[in-house]
Amino acid sequence: MIIVSKLNTYLKQLNKAHDDYETKFGKGSLEDTIPYFDPVNPDIDNVQKGINMLNKAIETGKPLPKFSKEVQSDIIY
Repeated sequence: MIIVSKLNTYLKQLNKAHDDYETKFGKGSLEDTIPYFDPVNPDIDNVQKGINMLNKAIETGKPLPKFSKEVQSDIIY
């Protein structure tokens, strides 16, 4: 139960980092970016890395890389 509670805390921090990123780079700016965490199998380490990636992008002013048009068309969800 403690792990789930801790994961939920980090997911809230991830949501805040996501909102802060979109405030900095514009609404929808995370569309077509490289994955910054695994939404299917989130774990604490993975979510922390995502938070760090978003915060670093915000601090440096450099947005996350986006997939090329060719790669986007090859992705199957």
